[in-house]
Amino acid sequence: MKVFISHSSEDVKTVQLLITALRMSTGLSAKDIRASSVEGYRLPGGADTDELLRAEVHDAEVLIALLTPASAKSVYVLFELGARWG
Repeated sequence: MKVFISHSSEDVKTVQLLITALRMSTGLSAKDIRASSVEGYRLPGGADTDELLRAEVHDAEVLIALLTPASAKSVYVLFELGARWG
């Protein structure tokens, strides 16, 4: 995983646009990007969500935080940002 996009599921359309821009400008593939609310970039079925998110947030080369009013209210966004900081 190269890029982890922390975001609220309410901002999925914006995240889709961000992914398109990233892929067009960098040549990244879908497997290089995690955006848990976007089809094709979600967590694998049956995964331990908390553990996998923690590992991927920590190990990603780049973390992009999409900060919006919705993401500011998201427990998972706050968890992801805190995990990266730690």
